[in-house]
Amino acid sequence: MLVMDAITEILKREGISTLFSFPTTPIIEAAVAGGMRPVICRQERVGVHMADGCARVT
Repeated sequence: MLVMDAITEILKREGISTLFSFPTTPIIEAAVAGGMRPVICRQERVGVHMADGCARVT
């Protein structure tokens, strides 16, 4: 098991279903393979606000 796969498993166990990430992060592929929904963000600050908004709504 790769570290990316372990991170994906831990996130899923914590109930996280969506991953907000910068496009060049290799964990995106592991998250998709693990059944998570990736959301690609072009800037880090935008991703932070998107994740915050998603957490507040759900």
